[in-house]
Amino acid sequence: MLGQSPWARESLRRTVSRSSDAFLYTVLPVVGVAAAWHAAASLAVLPPHLLPPPDRVLARILEAVRSGVLVSNLLLTVQRVVVAFVAALGISLPVGAAMGFLPAVERLLTPWLVVALSVPGLIWALVALLLFGLSELTVYTAIAAGLVPMFVVNWWQGVKALDRDLLIMARVYRATGWSVARDVVLPQLIPQLFASARYGLAWGWKIVVVIEMLGFGNGVGYLLYESYHLFSMERVLAWALAFLAVMLALEYGVIAPLERRWTAWRPRVGLGG
Repeated sequence: MLGQSPWARESLRRTVSRSSDAFLYTVLPVVGVAAAWHAAASLAVLPPHLLPPPDRVLARILEAVRSGVLVSNLLLTVQRVVVAFVAALGISLPVGAAMGFLPAVERLLTPWLVVALSVPGLIWALVALLLFGLSELTVYTAIAAGLVPMFVVNWWQGVKALDRDLLIMARVYRATGWSVARDVVLPQLIPQLFASARYGLAWGWKIVVVIEMLGFGNGVGYLLYESYHLFSMERVLAWALAFLAVMLALEYGVIAPLERRWTAWRPRVGLGG
């Protein structure tokens, strides 16, 4: 420890701080909820068929993992959300950028954007079902149709909030259009990207489950719908918890680390100054 450089000590300090934060804000609440759940089930606050103990739900999850039922359906649901998410991101970025940079496009598309944002996700799902039937295109279309207007708003407002002084400075130094986009515009839009990722994926999970319940024979939504008809709260909780575990893994295993790395240049803001 005495021979360590200041950089190594600082790196160690940050690692320990992140680990303690992860325990305090992630592990501890999960343990608390599990303990409260176990206590409520032991005290028979609700009948066992309505509130099964956590060990039975965990056993159901492990059994489904061993049989392959849970993994195959989870992967299919995640694939549907990710494909629709990427498609919506690709469509919304040029539209949102055009609205931010071009006032005429902004005036033209704003009313339609308000309309699109007002349409419930279930309506998109029903329209897609009527147009394409029970196909993968239905799932992708319904999810993307709800995500595109949300992403457009995010990119649009992000472009309007760009630091104009930096753009002027880039023009003064005769930077190329590609250099300006890569070194000036894109870094300032990275926070919008992660904001879109979070609420876009959250919205995608909700709508994909609804679509899978409407007639598909696979996916997590199908498993939940089947469990509902079997009146099995144990199965419902098992599939829901497995689904939540995947979402948390994406957040803390993919999105949060990438965000820390790509936005390390941003100063931390605190109320204490």
